Amino acid sequence: LHVFGDAAEAAYGAVAYLLTQARDGVPQVRFVLAKARVAPIKRLSLPRLELMASLLAARLKAYITKEMGFSTDKQVCWSDSSVALSWIKGDPRKWKTFVANRVQEIITLTEPSQWRYVPTAENPADRLSRGCTLERLLKDHLWWNGPDWLQQPESEWPRLSVVVSPEEARGTDPERRTTVALTTTLPAQGLQMVIDPTRYSRMDKLLRVTAYCWRWVDQARRPRGERRGNSSLTLLELQEAEKKWVREVQAGAFPIHRIGSGSTEWPKISQIASLSPFMDMEGLLRVGGRLTNAALPWCHKHPLLLPPDGTIVALI
Repeated sequence: LHVFGDAAEAAYGAVAYLLTQARDGVPQVRFVLAKARVAPIKRLSLPRLELMASLLAARLKAYITKEMGFSTDKQVCWSDSSVALSWIKGDPRKWKTFVANRVQEIITLTEPSQWRYVPTAENPADRLSRGCTLERLLKDHLWWNGPDWLQQPESEWPRLSVVVSPEEARGTDPERRTTVALTTTLPAQGLQMVIDPTRYSRMDKLLRVTAYCWRWVDQARRPRGERRGNSSLTLLELQEAEKKWVREVQAGAFPIHRIGSGSTEWPKISQIASLSPFMDMEGLLRVGGRLTNAALPWCHKHPLLLPPDGTIVALI
């Protein structure tokens, strides 16, 4: 089951498709259901509208799953908003009430790992948010069949990472809860005091151990009634484990000072100052510089900043 969501200033909506496999093994995509709503009279920012479209997609997925009467092997929700996806995959407690409440409902109806990014040009829900004529809609292949890659193996689906650009990040600042500004130094080698990376010959093994350790810590903090049973690690847990190690390496190799909830300062004589480094929404150092205007995906223009050597770097 694939559900797409999209929003514009005038409206937002979601559309669902069911991917099945015929007896001869040929995949088939069928239009299931769509829902659209007019944007509220009170003007909202586009990221908020995109979040409302994502919530509508989550509700549509839950409704279809309940009414179909049978289970599906996989359920995927798609959005072309990197800001909304970063909210869904983050901690709702970081955001103000409007965003926090909707993110909480979304992650109640869906798993954050079920959400993926789709390019705007390949998002059929764009027809709901921007509208089109009936004549055009009747002939619209994307609307009735979804993107062509839905019938391809999952390896052919869009694989763009959800990375929020600095410009988009500034647009989300009003949604962040107010925090007390403190000057702190990022600690180095805190994670290595618990897990010794030199004992592992492969990165995937290190990430699994790290993810299980952090799951145990998270479970220990929860009330007994809210703890979930043992289950396989999710892709999101493994991705978070990798980010923890990247932050650890960066903190040890490139000491910086963080001010408040996001600002960073580097001495002008720093060895990385010439790379115009900046910290993204997930606390990871990335390269700035001349590729900003290049016709490349954002995460390619601003790769992660890592030292030339080290145990973790070798494993990566």
